[in-house]
Amino acid sequence: MHQSQRLSTETTGTERMLGATAHVLSIFAPIYGPFLMWLAVRKNHRFAAAHALRAMWDELILKGLLLVAGTASLVMAIQRLMALFADNWQGFNIWDFAPRILIGWVLVAALGAITTVVSVGQAVSAANGKWPSKRAERRAALR
Repeated sequence: MHQSQRLSTETTGTERMLGATAHVLSIFAPIYGPFLMWLAVRKNHRFAAAHALRAMWDELILKGLLLVAGTASLVMAIQRLMALFADNWQGFNIWDFAPRILIGWVLVAALGAITTVVSVGQAVSAANGKWPSKRAERRAALR
């Protein structure tokens, strides 16, 4: 049975290319690109479908982190503006807001760079025929 599991998880060049494409799509069309790829290949190409799901999952995690960071930044800015409004704008200084804005943009750029690096790394792994996880490989072997 070990031999049949090994044979059933081997990948073709088309599957590897489709898996890599799912990760590249996540750079240009986050979440939607991998989702559409998954819809297109889920029944016929298990390897590509597993990589499309992995690309979606990675994007959801990173976009979730970005949402949390953006929400925290917005809440802090609104609190500061409300305090300034209550004091009739006494003590207003643009330099109070500049670091927050700069940190927000740096965070957005850093998460964008991380997303791109992760997607390219996963695309290379898919092109080399590596499954996104051992669990996905085991599930594919059982089908």
